[in-house]
Amino acid sequence: MRTSPEPSPTTYLMLTPGSPESYAVAGQPADVVVIDLQRAEQRLGAVIALLSGRQPGRRQERWVGLRPAHSPGYEAELDAIADLGDGLIIPGIEDVGTLHRIARRRPGTPLIPVIDSVRALTLAPSLARHPSVVRLGLTTVASSTELTDGMLTLDNTVAWAHRLVAAASTAAGLPGPVGGLHSGLSDPDTVFADAELAARCGFTGYCVNTTSLLARACDLFPSRFLEGIAEGPTEESGDGRGLTLQPT
Repeated sequence: MRTSPEPSPTTYLMLTPGSPESYAVAGQPADVVVIDLQRAEQRLGAVIALLSGRQPGRRQERWVGLRPAHSPGYEAELDAIADLGDGLIIPGIEDVGTLHRIARRRPGTPLIPVIDSVRALTLAPSLARHPSVVRLGLTTVASSTELTDGMLTLDNTVAWAHRLVAAASTAAGLPGPVGGLHSGLSDPDTVFADAELAARCGFTGYCVNTTSLLARACDLFPSRFLEGIAEGPTEESGDGRGLTLQPT
């Protein structure tokens, strides 16, 4: 599938199955709730329950954050969740074939591949052109530390990686990417500075590590869900674009 750029970014909330936040999933202030299989710890029953228990008429989507591609148990978990979830976030990609295999198993499902290594960064243009990809994601820390070789400062390297991923998205006709996925950043000032850089580089989504950082991040990436509360229930869009929240 292919979508047109979204002018207004939306918010994502990444939840750990079994966490306190996950028990109140329907009340979380996000357009998209992402159930994180990397933290599921064999709680597939809880994952399936979270993906299945949605409220009719709510525009909130439920996505699945997969384990890194090619990791043990990866394909078994993908089979276990069957056709549940509105989209998949895919880290650890080493080749475009990974997207082909997932798309064959989940035809029509929106995908967000995460650029989290030098290898993934070199693949960004090809990943962005895959017909099932609706946008790219970026792990700031992983990409910047691997790319730093003394020729550029760390800050310049981070900005360069952001611009490469944003350019790949633009060339493929995608919305701006999602920044900060699985970055581990937790200091409010550091997170805000990183989110501000992402916004300047053309990103229209960002990932934070705790819900306490939502308010500051929403200054740059406003929530369509929060705006919609005043408007009443609307149909779900299924486009999966915007800010990702990842509580610890």
